[in-house]
Amino acid sequence: MRKLISYLKNAIVVVLVLFAIWVFAGDIIEVMPKNAEVMVDDSLKIYYSPMYFYDYRTKGWEKLRLTTYADIKIKEYEADEKCRKLGTLRMNLDLLYGGGSIRET
Repeated sequence: MRKLISYLKNAIVVVLVLFAIWVFAGDIIEVMPKNAEVMVDDSLKIYYSPMYFYDYRTKGWEKLRLTTYADIKIKEYEADEKCRKLGTLRMNLDLLYGGGSIRET
């Protein structure tokens, strides 16, 4: 019985650690190329994908500037949440590898 309880405790710890990694993986793992172009709102320190404005006909892009992902990571800008949820901050790996997968950044 003690071995069973010990195994259950270990299993719970492993599950909690894996869950924590899964929750925070989006913030830790960066797969966006440094030379990727993004639209930046300097007053709010937020960046958007250029495709967000093309696909969803969002207004206000005239006030933004185009720069690279490497530039905004140094300045600690954050991604727009709506842009991220809509999936416009995705990199299509078909262009790189000829595969069919899509990874979010």
